[in-house]
Amino acid sequence: MKDRWTRVLLVAVIAFVGIAACAGSGDDEDGDGTPDILQGDLNVERPALTSIADDGVDNLGTLDTGVATSFTWTLRNVGLASLTLPATSATTSATTNCAATVTTQPATTLATAATTTVVIDVTPTADGAFDFTLSIESNDPDEDPYTIEVSGAGATPAPEINVERPANITIADGGTEALGTVLIGMNNDYTYTIRNEGDATLTLGGAPVATSAQVNCTAVVQTAVGSTTINGGATTSFVIRVNVTAVGAFSFTLTVNSDDADEATYDFVVSGTGTQNAPEIEVQFPAGVAIGDGGSLGLGTVTYQVNQNLIFTVRNFGTTDLTFGATPAATSAPTNVTASITDQPATITAGGTDTFTAQYNVTGSGYFEFTVTVDSNDGDEDPYTLTVSGLGQSQTQTISIAPTTTITAAAGIHEIPAFDPLSDRLFVANGTSLRVDVYDISNVAVPVTLAPIDCSPYATGGGSPNSVAIFNGILAIAIQSNPTQTIGQVAFFNCATLAFVAAVDVGALPDMVAWTPNGARVLVCNEGEPALNYTSDPNGSISIITIPGGGVAALTNGDVTTADFTSFVGTEAALRASGVRIFGTDGVTPSTVAQDMEPEYLTFSPDSATAWVTCQENNAIAQLTIATATITNIYPLGVKNHAAPGNEMDSADQNNPPLPRIQFCNWPIQGLYLPDAIKSYTVGGTTYLVTANEGDQREWGTVNEDTALNAVTLDTTGYDADVTFLQNNAIAGRLRVSTYAGAQTDGDAAIEVIQSFGARSFSIWTTGGVLVWDSGDQFERRNAQNFPANFNCDHGGTTIDNRSDNKGPEPEGVEIAQIGDRFFAFIVCERTSSIMVYDITNPLAPVYVQEANNRTFGSGGNDAGPEASVYVSAANSPTGLPLLIVSNEVSGTTTIWTITVTNN
Repeated sequence: MKDRWTRVLLVAVIAFVGIAACAGSGDDEDGDGTPDILQGDLNVERPALTSIADDGVDNLGTLDTGVATSFTWTLRNVGLASLTLPATSATTSATTNCAATVTTQPATTLATAATTTVVIDVTPTADGAFDFTLSIESNDPDEDPYTIEVSGAGATPAPEINVERPANITIADGGTEALGTVLIGMNNDYTYTIRNEGDATLTLGGAPVATSAQVNCTAVVQTAVGSTTINGGATTSFVIRVNVTAVGAFSFTLTVNSDDADEATYDFVVSGTGTQNAPEIEVQFPAGVAIGDGGSLGLGTVTYQVNQNLIFTVRNFGTTDLTFGATPAATSAPTNVTASITDQPATITAGGTDTFTAQYNVTGSGYFEFTVTVDSNDGDEDPYTLTVSGLGQSQTQTISIAPTTTITAAAGIHEIPAFDPLSDRLFVANGTSLRVDVYDISNVAVPVTLAPIDCSPYATGGGSPNSVAIFNGILAIAIQSNPTQTIGQVAFFNCATLAFVAAVDVGALPDMVAWTPNGARVLVCNEGEPALNYTSDPNGSISIITIPGGGVAALTNGDVTTADFTSFVGTEAALRASGVRIFGTDGVTPSTVAQDMEPEYLTFSPDSATAWVTCQENNAIAQLTIATATITNIYPLGVKNHAAPGNEMDSADQNNPPLPRIQFCNWPIQGLYLPDAIKSYTVGGTTYLVTANEGDQREWGTVNEDTALNAVTLDTTGYDADVTFLQNNAIAGRLRVSTYAGAQTDGDAAIEVIQSFGARSFSIWTTGGVLVWDSGDQFERRNAQNFPANFNCDHGGTTIDNRSDNKGPEPEGVEIAQIGDRFFAFIVCERTSSIMVYDITNPLAPVYVQEANNRTFGSGGNDAGPEASVYVSAANSPTGLPLLIVSNEVSGTTTIWTITVTNN
């Protein structure tokens, strides 16, 4: 028989030269000198285009015993006529040590050059070699049936244990872990992660974790493992409490027992050095990142002639009080910079922290440097010195934004915008009208309203779109159900034709949808908000939609996986202690961490492998490994100290003359960040997270933490002075504060800590949730300067100072743009309706650029209550200039802003 691919080529040549093949003519397949009748010729391939000869062999490799694995063979007709196959053309026989079930039969007709597929589920029934025969019947005259001997090897899936600290850093079985220097006489908690890297479930032993051979220390299991069974690829954790009992070397053995075949007793030695009781100083920047005595802090490139603040944290990890000299912190030896300390740390008890601020201003271009000195009673680090340095330069590129065109919704509201550069179309979620509004903005000056996308057919009883996102001409819409405690959907549409493409089920209350940077997946945050009084409280989750090889049109529910927080159930007490806010309840049963976490917004790493998710009401950021749908970490964000310089606030809406209406003060109040939107950007090879710290609190039925400061009983024990004066309405009496979680610490009727909602700022964090920079009080101060008559007004009115007692300007959304060699952040403030623009090229020293506002104060007109924005680069813009598109929920408008770039 001639080579079948040669025959395909021959047909093409014949067609090209125009030789007509009449019915009854063909090649001389049998060599008798007479043309054969045109006939089909079957070819079987796996993978496609890799041929397996008739009577050939196909080896599947090693498969898990007892587990069905699906394999696909491609059938190709390389003959000159159609092939006909019976309805059940593919069969398996002569199975040895396996089951082989045909789950998808090929098509019954196969045109010339066409393909179809056969799918077979193969399940090894025993360890070792297996085989079976695959037969495919057709009217191929010389290959009927077409048979293949399929073989492979079965192996029993096994669990595989790994112990890590921190998560993803392995401590080898039989290895060692060094804890470094540890103060004696203090409890130190260490969290270990057990990971199952195998396929089968890992079962921990009757005493899952044990300590032994303790030398100069006590080591006990403080928090037991969250689960004694760990699915393949999953994790659990436990906490060991170590108390070093003597100066010098200490050690103990940590053992984890499981059914891992070769590491059933996984043990390693933990060691360190105990130090004597004493104050012990450490200076950190940012908080949690130590700068050693004699060390340095490099700030990179800093815009000169701009005042900047560095907030240093001083930690006492000794066992006695750390006290300071007459001038605790000072700056000296300035080169090309002015520097001073604007506040000073006070006595720090053992294990405690305090802060001081170094304010500096680079005076010109080129290298700058200054020294920071801390004078304390630390025996071996007095004074503690560090060098701050960087490179001063003028701002090489500046921008300004101005409104170009405003679009008003025909009905309903405008919330989340998305822009498709392929069709020059703008899509805006309009939740109250159950639709996505669509506009052609190819002429930005004259937008054209197109037919909206009706979302009412999607999601059960719902149809309200919460978010939109676009990649390569495909629009994804997150649509909630009614009631919101039931699963929602993500629906996909073609941006150019507005045609429906596909829809899949996701979690409860899908709130924010986004494509990964590479377009391979779509993720959606499912808030899982409870019903009133927690009669139903679904798990908060992130749905991961993997786009199949056939594209979005081939999507099914089988392409959706879910990441949730169930692996953290049982660790609620430890999470609360770390600062994660978990306190939902129906009045009888507390919510689990899985129920209480409410994913709000997400952003990605540049390689599309990791997502970071704001859980707003929980005041935390979760880290997600996308490929395995695993939440790996929950980072508490802590609180903002409004008593520190640079963190002043206007806390009163009823401060009447003779007090000024606008007054900024430091008060002993903690601001809960409670961020809404989050974005990431990478500069200098490091990825940072940027949040808009809106401040939404927990408020569901009887679970309501929100009250006025003048309505609570204050326990003033922890304060340096009586702070009940703050309850005066002219000071902070009407300030909305929390009565839960960190505010109420000892179970009595009084609150011990004053915690307000939102930080009135935007922040930059490391990917591990460590604060790098915060805008402090700049939003309120700029608003007072630029719009004094409408300072801190509400989006529904223009009364000055109206929101000073409640989250201030209320930063809601953030967008990041790289323009030239600079990075810019655009933060929209829901109440004042301003857009705050910052140059964040240096994450340690962002620079204020502009406060823009297109609101018509006094008439309830344009652009009240901005919700979100989207950046359009110059390359993708219909005008050839970069754009910022901002949707405004209260006014129901969307404004297109033009960004003007100035190169200095």
